[in-house]
Amino acid sequence: MSPKEFKKFKEAAEKLNREHNTPEKARELLIKIGYLDPDGKVAERYR
Repeated sequence: MSPKEFKKFKEAAEKLNREHNTPEKARELLIKIGYLDPDGKVAERYR
């Protein structure tokens, strides 16, 4: 990974941390990306 790519990755990670810094917001993100089902359980494809 080049320094430029690393900087971009680090900025993206910091943005995620700022925007999803509570358990509720983190849960919403995990549901949105499909890792969790709407009921909060790990989706079948990740078990």
